Amino acid sequence: MEDIKYLTLEEIQSELKEMLRELVEFFKKENINYYVWAGTFLGAVRHKGFIPWDDDIDLAMTRPEYNKLLEYLKNNNNKISNNLEAIGFEIGNSDFPFIKIINKNLSVVEEEKCDEYLWIDIFPLDGTPKENEKFWKKINFYKTIFSLKRNEKNNIDMPYSNKYKKVLKSIFMKILKLWKYDNFLNFYYKACTKYNYDECDCVHNNVWSSSKEIFHKSELINEEYLFEGLKVNGLKDYATILSRGYGNYMELPPENKRVTHKIKVWKNN
Repeated sequence: MEDIKYLTLEEIQSELKEMLRELVEFFKKENINYYVWAGTFLGAVRHKGFIPWDDDIDLAMTRPEYNKLLEYLKNNNNKISNNLEAIGFEIGNSDFPFIKIINKNLSVVEEEKCDEYLWIDIFPLDGTPKENEKFWKKINFYKTIFSLKRNEKNNIDMPYSNKYKKVLKSIFMKILKLWKYDNFLNFYYKACTKYNYDECDCVHNNVWSSSKEIFHKSELINEEYLFEGLKVNGLKDYATILSRGYGNYMELPPENKRVTHKIKVWKNN
């Protein structure tokens, strides 16, 4: 690995921007609606591009639009372009419960050992009850199980604050081994998509987000934003939405709160 030339953060962001450009063109061609999401949305509003220390891109789309994307992928060998392809549980080539768009020309080493190639995440927004505390707690519990089982599968040993918690985890994992990984993933997927999208007034990133923040469908109005010179879709009422998620969203967080994926990226060609 000593001879590998790792990309700088600026170079990683440049590669991600090119991946996003291809994706935006694809979505426009296939008439698939999307939104820049989470830190990417914040970056579009506050910086008109990447948050300076950020090393990933998040997108989201409603379940009906997401299903259109799944149908396209299944009919096209999971390919978006010559450079981009998709992986995910729903298309049978990954255990991620959402779609990742990857570029196999760009390999990755990540601290959490989740990814092999540079990626863009695409999250489905599923129907959720407006008063969703009970549902959210249940989904969050399943998400914890998913994380534990995935870490075990990938031989990732997470640190624990004391021996007691480590012993409890060991006992819990022995019980969880009785639940086959693929069977659990099917169960988890069905739990996250329990509510019919068309019959719900609210949506949430059930499959991945640990946030309690839900979105009313009336908030899912498109607005165009600039992201590193690209025109991208985001939610119109950015002030309300970002304030809800980040508080004073225009203020930079302290340096110890500037989280990244701590990835190393290199070109394969």
